[in-house]
Amino acid sequence: MKTIIAGNWKMNLVKEDVVNYINELNQVEINQDKEVIIFAPSIFLESAKAQLTNQLASIGAENIHQEAKGAFTGEISAEMVKSIGIENTLIGHSERREYYNETDQIVNKKLMQSLENGIKPMLCVGETLTERQGNLTNEILNSQLKAAFQDITPEQMTNITIAYEPIWAIGTGEVATKEQAQEACAYVRSVVADLYGNDIANNMPILYGGSVNLNNFNDIVEQADINGVLVGGASLDINSFKNMMK
Repeated sequence: MKTIIAGNWKMNLVKEDVVNYINELNQVEINQDKEVIIFAPSIFLESAKAQLTNQLASIGAENIHQEAKGAFTGEISAEMVKSIGIENTLIGHSERREYYNETDQIVNKKLMQSLENGIKPMLCVGETLTERQGNLTNEILNSQLKAAFQDITPEQMTNITIAYEPIWAIGTGEVATKEQAQEACAYVRSVVADLYGNDIANNMPILYGGSVNLNNFNDIVEQADINGVLVGGASLDINSFKNMMK
């Protein structure tokens, strides 16, 4: 399984920054055992994809809407994203859940939309600090995963990546220890195995996200059940991100 190094720009950068960033990314020699995905704001998706020439890197959407089309001013559909050649999207990021009231049911609908349009979703799950302190981590992960995968077929599961992102570690500078990250990702894999069997679970890419940087990158990706990272703030620095790729 390839190691996935995904960057999530969130609401950052302007056009000039993006052009310079992609120019730098085009020159990085990425090993064949790695895959790089940049999740970019919708306004930059088409131009960034057109500029990107590095064959082991791709551009993904930070979000899609849960409905196929309609009167949803300012939103973008999976079909729109697919029409410009984008093949990856984040689904259920904690910031979407918190700030835009995305429920598990909405996350499930978004998964359906992405899969029906041939877009590979990266499903984000994770617990709050209060939930972790209350020893509810596994309960929360179990609930989020089962709700997200409602009516998802085994065949569709082969196109899904999961990112475990403890909410208490996102943008806070706090990071789960390598043991905490491994334990949670192993539990995520066990839930997939219970739902879909060991073959699908063992081939499911599971990433860790939450204040990932160059200092903790190696410790995280060396864990048995972690197949890569979802990088937030540190992905905005192309030099730091390039070092992770190397």
